[in-house]
Amino acid sequence: YLYPKLAAKAIKNNPDKILEKLKEKPKIKDSANKFAFFDWELQILITKLSQNHIALMIFNDLKEVYFLNTTLYFQIAENKKATLKYYNNLIDAIKNHSKNINNIVLETMQESIELWLKLQNNKT
Repeated sequence: YLYPKLAAKAIKNNPDKILEKLKEKPKIKDSANKFAFFDWELQILITKLSQNHIALMIFNDLKEVYFLNTTLYFQIAENKKATLKYYNNLIDAIKNHSKNINNIVLETMQESIELWLKLQNNKT
C-alpha cells in the first residue's frame, strides 16, 4: 500500500502541521458530512506534506467518489469510532516520535476495509 508510506513521510516532514489539523477532528456526534470533509482535508494534507505530486493528482481525481462513499461510511457510529481511534493513535505516535506510523496507518486501512465490507453486506 502507498498511503502508509505517504503518511510516514508527511509526518517526518511536518509533524506539527498534522497535529494542528488533528486538533480539529470531529466529535462522535458530528454529522457524516463533517467527518467526511475533515477526513478528506486530512488525507489531502498528508498527501501534500509527503511531497508526492503523483499521489496528490490521484487523490484529487478521486474526490467525488471519496465523498459519495465516506458520507455513507460515516453514517455508522462504529465507523466514526474507528476513525477517531485512528486520529488519536496518530496524535500519540506523532507526539511520541514513533517510528510505527506505517503500521498504524496500515492497520487502520485494513480495519476500514473490513468495516466497509460489513456495511456493503448489510445493504444487500
